[in-house]
Amino acid sequence: MPSFESNGADDRSLSVFPALEDGTSLPRGIREQLQALIDDKKRQLTLVGTLGQRFLSQEVELEERIQQMDETEIGASQSGDLEASAHIRDKLEELSRTMQMWETENQEMWAKALTLGASVSALLRVRESHQRFS
Repeated sequence: MPSFESNGADDRSLSVFPALEDGTSLPRGIREQLQALIDDKKRQLTLVGTLGQRFLSQEVELEERIQQMDETEIGASQSGDLEASAHIRDKLEELSRTMQMWETENQEMWAKALTLGASVSALLRVRESHQRFS
């Protein structure tokens, strides 16, 4: 993990924090805020990765189900089988319930992602106010 302390070189051109302009190390509070930001970003990335994987798996499952229903429908229309039509209707109802469940789960994940984003914004505001009063 990289260190935020001065290595003795002229850090002034890279300094974002006023405390570094005199060559001193980061104050403890700023260091903790930076670590909290890093931790939140890691959590956000993990969550975004989880959302992406969830969406991909939902897409694959949906495509498979549509293909199965198409095949069943083709077979039913060729044979005139009324039982197959009822089977298709059952599959559509099951798919509808699954999609509603996915929507609920996805909304919960988005809400969690937005909450994490809000906490990062709050940490940035704290850092900015700390800089103004330092």
